[in-house]
Amino acid sequence: MDASPWLAVHPGESLEACFAERCQEVRAEQAVVQLTQGNTDLGRPELLTVSMTGADPRQLVNERVALNQVIEPSACGDVDYWGLNARIAADGRLDILGWSGYNFRAARTVPVPSVTRSNIR
Repeated sequence: MDASPWLAVHPGESLEACFAERCQEVRAEQAVVQLTQGNTDLGRPELLTVSMTGADPRQLVNERVALNQVIEPSACGDVDYWGLNARIAADGRLDILGWSGYNFRAARTVPVPSVTRSNIR
């Protein structure tokens, strides 16, 4: 899951992401995380929640999502990969980006929003 779009417009905030009751903190320093489902039925939809952890601990995402399977032939027989790439948009919306058998690459830097008169409070 890539939370960098949301974290970029909410500097100093952090998130807690939980999938199938396994949780992980998501911060600007590591905005791309891998959430695991555990030893359950991999095709069954599980609850994905993403919540703010700061002074205003509201929930951004509360949806059931299912992992997708990709099967690739190999010299030793077919290999299957289960997963789902998702992104938390700047407005807190969950974007499901599909699955190709490969996870997002971890971001090295998080974009910093520019300061303009319109976004100064």
